[in-house]
Amino acid sequence: MKTKTTISKELAKIIRQIYLINKKTLLAAFFNYSGHTDQIDLYITASKENYNHRIYEVRTFYLSGDKKKTIKVLIKLNKKLIEVREAKAIDLLK
Repeated sequence: MKTKTTISKELAKIIRQIYLINKKTLLAAFFNYSGHTDQIDLYITASKENYNHRIYEVRTFYLSGDKKKTIKVLIKLNKKLIEVREAKAIDLLK
């Protein structure tokens, strides 16, 4: 039986990846949620020391609107964050 996903479940997965990127890599990841406008912004920087050099970012994505489209975008974003985390975690082992 497939569990129905929701925007809040997908956001929780993204927040988890942001946390893991910060804990398991040399990168720094930032996530902002603005409840009054129902939007997210996130970015990843080259390092915790070089936090002004953004290597990936999603700026002002609104969660309101077409729910199916929003969930698809969030799933895609989570996959991208997993790729970044896994690639950089492997770099730490080298």
